[in-house]
Amino acid sequence: MVAMLEFKERKEKQFWRCVFNELLSTFFFVFITNGYALEQNNISSKRGSSVLVGFTVLILILVGTKDHGYFNPVVTIALFIQGKLNLIRLLVFIPVQMTGALIGMGFLHVFIPEKLTNEKLELGFHPNVGEGNGFAIEVTLTFFFIWTVCATVDPVRNVAIFPRSLATGFAFAASTYYGLPLVGAGLNPVRAFASAVFTNNWKHQWVYWAGPLVGSISASLVYKYLLKFDDQNDEKQNTDPIKLDTKPNQVVVNIKTESRETIKFQDRLI
Repeated sequence: MVAMLEFKERKEKQFWRCVFNELLSTFFFVFITNGYALEQNNISSKRGSSVLVGFTVLILILVGTKDHGYFNPVVTIALFIQGKLNLIRLLVFIPVQMTGALIGMGFLHVFIPEKLTNEKLELGFHPNVGEGNGFAIEVTLTFFFIWTVCATVDPVRNVAIFPRSLATGFAFAASTYYGLPLVGAGLNPVRAFASAVFTNNWKHQWVYWAGPLVGSISASLVYKYLLKFDDQNDEKQNTDPIKLDTKPNQVVVNIKTESRETIKFQDRLI
């Protein structure tokens, strides 16, 4: 009984630790990435800031807790589809991320003059890009980003935390580099939501929600059912841990480790 209570307590602490991590990470993501936007006067500066945004994502993933939603609803949904998050965390993380984004944008407005923030922090389209094209761009870029996320959390690949955060950060940076001058490169609905709340500009808001959500769900399903590694064939080939080698009086013992590497020990029969 005591052991069950202690286990429940640890689980509860882990859950609330992840919730607080989502709040804090989303706060810093919005506060820092939208702070970069204040220096975006032309296309070159916008694309230059995309590299900084990618490094921000990398760092926040690296220092975050285990089993969190990557401070982005589209990533949270992707992890849920991949079986990395349960339904309770999905339903809790997204409102927490929206709250963290609002707090981050609120802090930015406190520190920066209101006129400057209202002029600079609105996510906008290029004059030659319509909403239909913007939607397609958001779907495509989010698909690429979420595809990377799904691949890095695949247990068969066994990707360590640093390469995982590196790949995710670079994928986000590449997507932002391409999409920022065209559609503002939302890729994160709560960032667009917080910007709209404080600037009172809800134009194109449906694109910043529908595009990333469609891209995330489609990428998650495609990876899960078409691209995900399947190690069942390897398991069938290694069901017998001991097999005779072609050489006489020799036995090869295959031991499969947790990292899915095979260690071969050879010993001669007496």
